[in-house]
Amino acid sequence: MIAYLDCFSGISGDMFLGALIDAGAPPEELVKGLPFPVEIRVKKTERSGIKATGIELSFENKKIHSLKDFRTLILQSEVSEDIRLKALKIIESLFEAEARIHGLKPEDVHLHELGSLDTLIDIIGTLRGLEILGIKKLYASQVNTGRGFIKAAHGILPVPAPATLELLKGFTLISSGPETELTTPTGASLLKGLAIPSEMPAIRLRKIGYGAGSRDMENWPNVLRLIIGEPEDTESFLVIETNIDDMNPQVYEYLIDLLLERGALDVYIENIIMKKSRPAQKLSVLCKEESLSLLSHIIFRETTTLGIRYYRVGRFGLPRRIENFSSSLGNVRIKISEWDDIKRIIPEYEDIKKLAKQKGLSLQEVMERIKQEITNT
Repeated sequence: MIAYLDCFSGISGDMFLGALIDAGAPPEELVKGLPFPVEIRVKKTERSGIKATGIELSFENKKIHSLKDFRTLILQSEVSEDIRLKALKIIESLFEAEARIHGLKPEDVHLHELGSLDTLIDIIGTLRGLEILGIKKLYASQVNTGRGFIKAAHGILPVPAPATLELLKGFTLISSGPETELTTPTGASLLKGLAIPSEMPAIRLRKIGYGAGSRDMENWPNVLRLIIGEPEDTESFLVIETNIDDMNPQVYEYLIDLLLERGALDVYIENIIMKKSRPAQKLSVLCKEESLSLLSHIIFRETTTLGIRYYRVGRFGLPRRIENFSSSLGNVRIKISEWDDIKRIIPEYEDIKKLAKQKGLSLQEVMERIKQEITNT
């Protein structure tokens, strides 16, 4: 299963828990295994005409401020090792964001607004819910942060709060609706630790969950929508492009190798004519969505371009597998693609090149000889 978080009204920890429960996660299971007693009460409510699930938590009124406190409680929790590791990563990202804002080390940060057990409950409960519902991959829309100002322990802060903004690097942000905070630091840390920024992927819809925000705002649907289903078989990728007319072409060899090493599925260059009839090169990079930020950074760093564009493409490929073939010249890897009445067998180029050098033969001779031997087997 995959899921998509529609954050048109932002996200908070309790909204995420409410959406998971609304989609079918048993509420009592979300708080099971925590090292302290917790009661979770479910409230069926309505936000701007949308039926949604809200929650109320009852637990010991204990303040926990330091990263060490959170780590201790996470490690004491009787949950799967995978959940413990993910919870540690999420809470550490929260402390790292606060540390960058205040110029401190994460170990020296003391949380104020988030210094309560409900932050930990939100994180572990969300991870439990995703596990129970079988959600293996999570995507998220653009994030509505809200706008205006909020009162915090350090004084008046702009919305989004500095820590929230720090955590949402890489996500597309919008600011609309009422003048209030719509995305909380806990919600932002869950997005950072669990979600891939994306448009809605191709999905066969199975379940929908609506998590209610704590406030019922006039003329505003204060809910988080969780869309759950099965991924479609079609593959979806991004193409990153940029036109370059002022760079030493010797750079391209290094750039192509680097992009392929860092996750690009294909890289190619075309000669084009730009405005004022200037000759130039168009660099195109095919990649998965999660590689967009890293590969874009590499292109900006290693080329002279001032801007890039990207767009989504579909891809349909023949099923393929790699096998070893023992030829008269030596072992060669062969790529086999089969679909209906189509069958293609292609020797790996690098292996052909290696054999040509070893045997003192031409590349063309080795290629033809191995192809003939494959055909005769």
